This record gives sequence, C-alpha cells and structure tokens, in this order.
Amino acid sequence: MTSAPADPITPATRPTALTMFLNGAPHITTDQRFTCHQDADGTINGDGIVAEPGWSAGQRILIKLAAALTGNQHLPPPT
Repeated sequence: MTSAPADPITPATRPTALTMFLNGAPHITTDQRFTCHQDADGTINGDGIVAEPGWSAGQRILIKLAAALTGNQHLPPPT
C-alpha cells in the first residue's frame, strides 16, 4: 500500500525537534548523503536520506526518529 507523501517541512514550519537534530547531529546533517536531499528552501527528503548507502544502524535510527518527532508520517519502512 502506498501512502501520499507528507507535506514538506520547510524552515518556517520546522518543529523544534528537527532544529535540534539539524544543530545537534552535524556528523549526519553535514554529510553529503544528507545534504544532497535537502533543497535550497530547507525542505528535507527523509526517504531519500535513509535510502543512501553507508549509514550505520544508529544513524538510520536517529534520522527516522527526527522524522517521527517532526510529525512526518511518510517514514521509510524499518530496515
């Protein structure tokens, strides 16, 4: 079953939890695998980020947790 993607999260609508993640996890958020899925307006494609190879299990959990805390219901399936 395919669900519709969630509304994009932009800097203007960014929940505090996402801001904390972006500021508190630079080892993830400055990585090219993350930044290549962030649009110029700050919109983030969480599905694309998690699909990138090379993330550790812990990093994937942090990325998914940040998406869940923001209210993004279009989360990738557990891997």
